[in-house]
Amino acid sequence: MEVDNVEVGKGASKNGSSDASHIHGGDGLGNASNFLPKTKIPRKILKSSEVITKTLQKYPETQILIFGPMTNIAYHIQNNTFDSIRRVIAMGGAFQVP
Repeated sequence: MEVDNVEVGKGASKNGSSDASHIHGGDGLGNASNFLPKTKIPRKILKSSEVITKTLQKYPETQILIFGPMTNIAYHIQNNTFDSIRRVIAMGGAFQVP
């Protein structure tokens, strides 16, 4: 099975952010991508904030689920009005953090 037409956004990088692959795996999903269908990588990869803007323009009812750093949403909000987003659901927490 192969998945096509999936928007891919390059995540924002922050200076000084630490790598958490020892917690989240190399793919950020606990290496779950090893069990997912193979995908084609698009020729042009947009910034995640551009993917968010493009998706919301095409599908205004889109709801956004955040389960990591919120930098990409912050960049979107800096360049757009907050009311361009219908709903944001943030999942977070910490495990074994002093």
